[in-house]
Amino acid sequence: MRVTILTPTLDAERYFPECLASLSRQTYPRDRIQHLVLDGGSADRTVSLARQAGAEVSVARDGSLYEAMNRGVALATGEVVGWLNADDTFKPDAVERAVEAFEAHPRAEIAVGDYEMAFPGRTLVVRVRADALSRIRAGKASGTWVTPLAVFFRTETLRGLGPYRTDLRVASDLDLWIRAAARTPPPEVVHTGGVAGTFREHEDSLSSGTKRERSIREALEIAGRWRLDERAPPGVRRHALALVRQNEFVLSAWQAREGSSGARLRACMREVWRLGPRALWDIREQLRYEVDAIRSQRRAEP
Repeated sequence: MRVTILTPTLDAERYFPECLASLSRQTYPRDRIQHLVLDGGSADRTVSLARQAGAEVSVARDGSLYEAMNRGVALATGEVVGWLNADDTFKPDAVERAVEAFEAHPRAEIAVGDYEMAFPGRTLVVRVRADALSRIRAGKASGTWVTPLAVFFRTETLRGLGPYRTDLRVASDLDLWIRAAARTPPPEVVHTGGVAGTFREHEDSLSSGTKRERSIREALEIAGRWRLDERAPPGVRRHALALVRQNEFVLSAWQAREGSSGARLRACMREVWRLGPRALWDIREQLRYEVDAIRSQRRAEP
């Protein structure tokens, strides 16, 4: 089975060598992996690093990350497609585990793995559920999100779901994930049985760091649309409502980020009180994330 790994880049040389090295260490045969780097016109050494590592490079002046991803999906030659950002890394057996999962479950259209989140000074392992899409379909509020790093699609399935929304800058992958859950029937998902890779939290990340507020606002816009979409399955609409509650909460907490860690936690608690007890179940995952971030901040404080 041939696998395509898509890596969108723009002036990414700071972390890119680690990303490239993680692909060179794959236990799956290298000649069966197409690493396709989708560069937006880097002015640094990103393109030369990719070519030195043996990656295929496609350079175009994309308007956004998701224009690059749509270009990559169209150019992919593999039967399976994965997404590895330039500041993230795969575990050595990530691709092999994904292929084995598909071979063991011929009807599966998506393979997911666990993943690590690397914060400054520590790493957190996030356990992923193979029933994530069915939980969205059932209207559940948690255990439903899998970061793209840990998701492998059959190429036919990914193309069939339609392109990433290019009007979004950082959260179009969330819209695609909900779109998959809303499909009738939803794709069958299988777990790879291991940790796929490491997502790095840092200040320049598009979905975290100083840009996290934009990510939260886009998630709110996506959830708001799905909540009101009368064509969507009822469970998907209920899940979208839970996402609205979660992201309203975390936006309020994020807006208090300029204060001390204690002030930030108090802001979280005020928002919990405002939303009321019925929303507590919905927002617990976001609360856990905020508490983890506060703990990391305190460790870094002199």
